[in-house]
Amino acid sequence: MRTTILFVLALMLTSCHKLSEQEDKEKELLKKELELAQKELELKKEIARKDATIAQKNAEIEQHQNMLASEKEHPKQFLKSTGRHWKNLINEWVIEGIIENSSSSKTYKDVVLEVKFLDKNKDIISSQNFVVREIIKPNSQANFRLKTASYANANSLSWNAINAEEVK
Repeated sequence: MRTTILFVLALMLTSCHKLSEQEDKEKELLKKELELAQKELELKKEIARKDATIAQKNAEIEQHQNMLASEKEHPKQFLKSTGRHWKNLINEWVIEGIIENSSSSKTYKDVVLEVKFLDKNKDIISSQNFVVREIIKPNSQANFRLKTASYANANSLSWNAINAEEVK
């Protein structure tokens, strides 16, 4: 009987030892699964960061393309003119000024200035277009000087760049 009890105890110890080994294997598998889940999470975060970067770059590219299209289609948005004017001794209007190109990529030439002749109340009497035959590179400026006949009752002038050709 004693041998039987010893045999049963030996079986139980062996069984417990096998259970312990199996539990250790299961723990090891759970640990590996946890590590894989953490790596998967890190990879998903990295993919999300890269997707966000790509989306931002695409938005920047689209914005730049829109700006280039705008610079080509609407040069007057990028051309500003300032200066001074006066009447000379033979009653002509003289306009001296600067045309500034604020475009970041387009070069313009043959800028059309619309000159408005104003009365003493600043109402428009007439207007006339002049072409300034200069090439104006991006983010630069060109000087100009114009002379025109005077209109009766014209006390002042104003002018704006209204168009230009893109240099290709």
